[in-house]
Amino acid sequence: MALLKARPTLGEAAKRPPVTGSADLHFAARDGRTRLVKSLARPPFVVQRALYLDSCLDDMAFLFLANPTAGIFQGDHQRISVSIGPDARAHITTQSATKIHAMPDSLATQETCLTVADGAYLEYLPEPLIPFQGARFRQESQITVAPGGSLLYGEVIAPGRLARGESLAYDWLESRLTVCRPSDVPVYHESYRLEPQSKSAQSRVALGLVDTPTLGTLLVVSGKVDANVLVERLRETIRPEWEREYSMMVGVTTLTWNTGVAVKVMGTETQPVKTALTELASVARESITGAPLPFVRRY
Repeated sequence: MALLKARPTLGEAAKRPPVTGSADLHFAARDGRTRLVKSLARPPFVVQRALYLDSCLDDMAFLFLANPTAGIFQGDHQRISVSIGPDARAHITTQSATKIHAMPDSLATQETCLTVADGAYLEYLPEPLIPFQGARFRQESQITVAPGGSLLYGEVIAPGRLARGESLAYDWLESRLTVCRPSDVPVYHESYRLEPQSKSAQSRVALGLVDTPTLGTLLVVSGKVDANVLVERLRETIRPEWEREYSMMVGVTTLTWNTGVAVKVMGTETQPVKTALTELASVARESITGAPLPFVRRY
């Protein structure tokens, strides 16, 4: 009788050879619907067919970018490239949170490149990042939105595995995010490095305002809605109980040249921050498309 091989420990898994994974996706409007016309994936990414889950926007393609492995390990490099052709509409998300494991000797990196053409609409709303104890992670996102295109971009960074007592136990996390026009005219830029154990001013401000902070970002870039009007709608959506029950803080501001809106959320628990960000994203989506975000079941 063959014996089952024991599952490797986390320490053994961290020593596995690094993985270079990629996903290259292109959507185009064809025959009244948005089609996934190009899909090249390299493990650990798995890309399945596009789904149509919104009865209000039945031409919009929904795609789950899956990673069936245990997460991101030391030395891994991932690259995600998504382009949306003219008049196409797509929603991209992940099947679950992205877990970033301990990296005692190196780091892991991820590049994301999003391109939105004139008349196109993209929602890029992945599940949260969860950096484990000892994680070292660098991510860079480059987004290009044509003047006639629209974008909803969201990100949530959890403080760690709270059930294991790992609040802010990761070594460091770097992020660089740039949104620009095809002419390279900048619309939005942010760059930060979070080191929970350091005493840098940036880390103290970003992580020290609430206990076990979860950080959320929502960017809305669109010429189909007045940014000042959208800011007021988003501020009206903010609920008093968010601050009362979860010590949540929400900031909303317009982007350069009235091109869109930026939202920052900080709270003590990941799920409430994610729920608040989703509600705000739904208001922004309805302002652009006339339809709120639908409920999307992941399993």
